[in-house]
Amino acid sequence: MKTSADTSPDVSLLLKVRAKKDEVGDTLVEVLVAIIILGIAAVAIFGAYTMSIVGSAQHRTMASLDVGLRNIAEAATYQIQTQQIPSPPLYSSCASVSGTVSVASSGILNGGITYNGSSINLGSLSLPPSTSYSLSDATSIQYWDGSSWGTGCAAGNFSPQLITVTGFGPHGIINHLSFVVADEAYRV
Repeated sequence: MKTSADTSPDVSLLLKVRAKKDEVGDTLVEVLVAIIILGIAAVAIFGAYTMSIVGSAQHRTMASLDVGLRNIAEAATYQIQTQQIPSPPLYSSCASVSGTVSVASSGILNGGITYNGSSINLGSLSLPPSTSYSLSDATSIQYWDGSSWGTGCAAGNFSPQLITVTGFGPHGIINHLSFVVADEAYRV
């Protein structure tokens, strides 16, 4: 006859089965899902890193263009408006502007700007070395008529003049800078 000891399962056998079941590990599907999730995260991080590099390069170009344009504007303003040595200021009524400034591979500015036929001395102005920059000189000049800027100028009018310069960088980056020059004797 069977006793209760014979019908009860062997405890050691149950422990072995349970231990074997716990050691099975992850399934192939679980591993593939984990790899896919990690791959998506890696692509997102790489994309953000790439955009950061591109944005930094564009910002550096814009900053370099701005520095170059401001240097040109300061040199032009000084020579047109306030210079005393070696010659008097270049300011003249109904002036015109022309010329193109480019950047050599060394970073030194080449070319120049002419204001009413007189050359603006850019001295030793420079930008970070690149052959991709082109600083177009004054692309336009407008005259103050007492209430607004316009393109018409009456002879003998010594009112302020608005000069706009434009810089072109790599990847289609364009930067404009406008500055005003005036006869020292002009009063608003």
